[in-house]
Amino acid sequence: MAAEAANREEAERALRRAEEHFLAGNVAGARRLAAKARRISPSLPGAAHALAAYDVHAAAAGTQHRAGYWHDVLGVGRSASASAVKRQFRRLSLLVHPDKNRSAAAEGAFKLLGQACDALSSGSGAGHVPYHSSAAATAASAQEWYRSHHAAKQPTPPKPSKPPAPEAPPPPPAADSASRARRFVRVRCERCRVAREVPGGELAGGQAKCVRCQTVLREQEQRRTYVWTSSGSYHQVPSENPHPPPPPTKPPTFQCPARCPQCETQFTSMVSAGTWNLRCRNCLKRAMVKVKGPEEATCT
Repeated sequence: MAAEAANREEAERALRRAEEHFLAGNVAGARRLAAKARRISPSLPGAAHALAAYDVHAAAAGTQHRAGYWHDVLGVGRSASASAVKRQFRRLSLLVHPDKNRSAAAEGAFKLLGQACDALSSGSGAGHVPYHSSAAATAASAQEWYRSHHAAKQPTPPKPSKPPAPEAPPPPPAADSASRARRFVRVRCERCRVAREVPGGELAGGQAKCVRCQTVLREQEQRRTYVWTSSGSYHQVPSENPHPPPPPTKPPTFQCPARCPQCETQFTSMVSAGTWNLRCRNCLKRAMVKVKGPEEATCT
């Protein structure tokens, strides 16, 4: 497979060079390279058609010591009948017709075949072919046809799209607009020291409670203020109280005087006055305990 792919690539290069030689007026060199491409890769598309077109031009041009004749263009003998001439014309026309042959030599070869068929069919084909002796004229006409024929079959490349304009940066969050932002305050419970962020409105209305001990959070425990923007991000804003009050003194703690309602074992957790969710070390059950002091507590 690797050798076959390498042969195909070499044949494609040879066929491209053959086109370059023909456009430069070197018909013999183009024919030699096309024959090489077909010999290396017989299944290469376009190789047989290009070689047939080059053969027609080479036969019409003749050699240095012999002019080309019409029967040489068609590849028939001097004594060929009119029916044989037409059969050969139809066979070669299928190979060199410009609609099926994309070589630069196709159009000129097709015209030469038509002239040869007319001349031999009418009986006036004994003379030599009036082929262009000037290589420059041949190359110019072939180049003009090659550009127009290939440009018509190839799609026009799309225009490069303009790069998108850079997006403008989003405006800064409006911290003072109540319709687009909500203030969040980070507070810490004075009893169990659990910190959380609560809306400022709930904190001012006394609705914010500690998630652990359900103690009502106080507004004076404010530490820092955030703004929740419409884009879903937090932005810290200066606190209204740049000098927060000192934290309150920690209440005294003592061992819970209550007993487990399941196994009557006394709780060993250290608590202070308030409501606690305690776990018994004996039966591992939990219970809500309302502690009023070191000597008084009830389970709910």
